[in-house]
Amino acid sequence: MYAEYQSKAFGFKLAVTSSIFKLIRWLLRYQRTRLSPTCTEDSGEDTKKMAAFRQLLVTINEDSALTITAEEAAKLCLMSYSGFASFFKGVMHTSFSQYVLFIKIRRAEQLLLDPKKSITQTVASYL
Repeated sequence: MYAEYQSKAFGFKLAVTSSIFKLIRWLLRYQRTRLSPTCTEDSGEDTKKMAAFRQLLVTINEDSALTITAEEAAKLCLMSYSGFASFFKGVMHTSFSQYVLFIKIRRAEQLLLDPKKSITQTVASYL
């Protein structure tokens, strides 16, 4: 990731962003107990919530056209809205709505950087 940033070759921002997302995915999958000191005990309910949270992140990252509210996301993660908002902010260091907006902007950037498509084709494929 550092080498990519240093080279600043065409598309380096997307490559660095992609690496950051891979790191976040790895943290969520394999380093769960290190994310929060309160996550040291593995209960069945916590495991279900983490699995739902991981699936939510995957869904958001794969479908940038998805419109989902924080309330809906909380239900999908088997949490209350306030619990979800606090958990999401603690893990991702940003609010849910800011994260979704960030993903949408990054996806739009990726589509606009495709030299094989015109802006009209890009907009049509994004919608």
